[in-house]
Amino acid sequence: MTTQESTLCLVGAGLGNGILAWFLRKRHPDLNIVIYESKSRIDEGRTWSFHKTDVGEANFAVLQELIAHSWNGYEVSFPLYKKRYDSTYATITPEKLQRELLNAGVDLQFLSPVQTVAHDHVALSDGRTLFFEAVVDGRGFTSSSARLGYQKFLGQCVRLSKPHGLQVPLLMDATVPQLDGYRFFYILPFSETEFLIEDTRYSRNSHLNQEDLTREISSYIERRGWKIERILKTESGVLPIPLDAETPTSNCFKTGMAAGFFHPVTGYSLPDSVRLADRISALSQLNRKTLLATIEAYRSEQMKRRQFYFLLNRMLFLAAPDLERRKVFEHFYRMPQSVIERFYAGNTTYLDRIRILSGRPPVNIGPALRAVFSRKVKEAL
Repeated sequence: MTTQESTLCLVGAGLGNGILAWFLRKRHPDLNIVIYESKSRIDEGRTWSFHKTDVGEANFAVLQELIAHSWNGYEVSFPLYKKRYDSTYATITPEKLQRELLNAGVDLQFLSPVQTVAHDHVALSDGRTLFFEAVVDGRGFTSSSARLGYQKFLGQCVRLSKPHGLQVPLLMDATVPQLDGYRFFYILPFSETEFLIEDTRYSRNSHLNQEDLTREISSYIERRGWKIERILKTESGVLPIPLDAETPTSNCFKTGMAAGFFHPVTGYSLPDSVRLADRISALSQLNRKTLLATIEAYRSEQMKRRQFYFLLNRMLFLAAPDLERRKVFEHFYRMPQSVIERFYAGNTTYLDRIRILSGRPPVNIGPALRAVFSRKVKEAL
């Protein structure tokens, strides 16, 4: 057994722990931070994006060195309309995050699987038990007692033979055929000839057919008149979209997706990771007691904000037929930009909620009402 009482231990080199380590190194440069990760590097199968309004001016400034790409706007496209928003959108890549964490002096221990985690120690697979001032588990989402829908995606970073002509991200191209629930394409232009393109689906099941989605991406690129010169990398994921709240139980501190700290509708976890890291790094004394109080206070506030989003998810997955879910998003993106920005940031106001739910409903009222008042945790979708 080894004791390192002056060190904060983070388990898992994902986004939540990466952001936490970054904020702590910026504000507590003398704090020792070690991250244990079972893989040989931070998982390259992810790209994390966010709106500047999700995190605010001050936190955006702290993130500046981590940002790989940013744009002064984005677009959405539906069969009935196409719309552009003048809102800053940015992306953090795993490669950039790893490089900057190492440069900042974070001790990244790769190929170090952790067997068990407690609030003050970890047991490694090599038999060692290590004690720390505090331990935070950020190894990602595993399971939930809540009913779930799923956001599934497969993406490719590609280089084209000629410029694609995109100036800003296309966050949703929902003009495509609706398959496996609500479906859209997501494109981030990294240069004149390179972009990340994802086939994304809001589905009732978690099955991800990579061969099928790969073919669909190729077909989409061909229809747009683009020609792939090289596929640079592939990424995929299945994100939980919870329909209900749950009360997590654990014998350790958790952050990120592991703690349920993500937007229930969009699946974005970066804004929650930043807000929590901002609070933790603002502590003058960082120990197990202050860490617990800060995480629990944030969880309590977050749960109050999330109730409305759970309601929307129930309407989306329980009231809207699979091929009609597009109408829900088509209705939403007609809202003013300020409403959309607060929605992504998880700060939807009472008046915003009235606006989102008012007007001609995108789903039938009967199933919608049943979905709204449906709260049986174990009920199957």
